[in-house]
Amino acid sequence: PIEKGLVAVEEDKIIYAGEEKDFAIPADAELYEIENGTIMPGFIDVHTHGAVGVDVCDADDPTAIEKISEAKLKEGCTSWCPTTLTLPEDQLAKSLEHVAEYRKNEKYAKILGVHLEGPFINPACCGAQNPAYLRKPDIEEVKPYLFPMSSMTEEQYWEMERTASDDYMENVQFAKELNEKVDFIRHLPLYCPN
Repeated sequence: PIEKGLVAVEEDKIIYAGEEKDFAIPADAELYEIENGTIMPGFIDVHTHGAVGVDVCDADDPTAIEKISEAKLKEGCTSWCPTTLTLPEDQLAKSLEHVAEYRKNEKYAKILGVHLEGPFINPACCGAQNPAYLRKPDIEEVKPYLFPMSSMTEEQYWEMERTASDDYMENVQFAKELNEKVDFIRHLPLYCPN
């Protein structure tokens, strides 16, 4: 640990972290003293279904994602991956629309991308997922979830200069043994580069 440390932030970016004596503090800087405290980076939660009584898949609650994001930030998570359940296609699509809407104006914890947990799970290994809504991996079902944040076409999406925050789908869980034509495995990296 650094006894007399300093963290300098400029325009939401950490520009220095280390001993106070090794940094020239600008005269117009806002200073915040932290006595007997610890500064550490924010946590990243890559698998969250919900918090504070709401779920990522609450299709009827357009505020669910914001509520979870606020709770995650209070826990010390600065970013997270909303994780879905195995649901009917229309309910899953509505839930993902709520994620896309929140990403337009992220007031609390940032969303790295969605973790699509199901519906492409093997019925013999579905655990807590609802077996009534399991289906075989289908790239055509996943593709619409990749471009919901604007009216851009798939071609426009791939032509734009992209950053990590442009990727909507972070992780897609599926049973490779159910992909008989292998098209899902072949095409998924094109649409979900992570």
